[in-house]
Amino acid sequence: MFTVGHGLLGRKPVQAPALHYADAWTSYGPIAAGEHGIHYFTARVRADVGAKYMPESRAEKRERSRRHFTVDLSAGDAAPHSSRSLLPEQEDGLAACEVRAAPGKPLDLPALRGSGRLVAVLHGSVVTADGEWTQWSWGREVGSTLDCRAGANGAAVLSRDYPLINYLATLSN
Repeated sequence: MFTVGHGLLGRKPVQAPALHYADAWTSYGPIAAGEHGIHYFTARVRADVGAKYMPESRAEKRERSRRHFTVDLSAGDAAPHSSRSLLPEQEDGLAACEVRAAPGKPLDLPALRGSGRLVAVLHGSVVTADGEWTQWSWGREVGSTLDCRAGANGAAVLSRDYPLINYLATLSN
């Protein structure tokens, strides 16, 4: 996820905020910062075995789906209590959507479709039983709408489901 700045992802321009996803064993990059830099973080459903630089590591690469996408996460004019899908429905459970809630209102996160979920605060804050998550805070799951609500200034949250583990296992064989 790109949080601040702009640059290149491979040969394509990328402007924060943006979500980038690549299936396991799918090459992407390099990431090159623009004049004022770029901030990003990588979150995976399983532990990473380390960077594999191309073309030097090509012989180690497993053949995979090569599915990857980059989605603009700019705020736009979305309603204070809304949800928007960020990519077409995927049969393996991969999903991404933006969920917004007005101050103090519960976040209506969709049902989990994949093997796990990344939740990141794009704007405002989220209040959980464990405390408050501010902008760019992220975790694997927030929980149910009963213990997750927008903070004092509302919230916009990215909800991204990882593909089903069984699907990922078929890719690694």
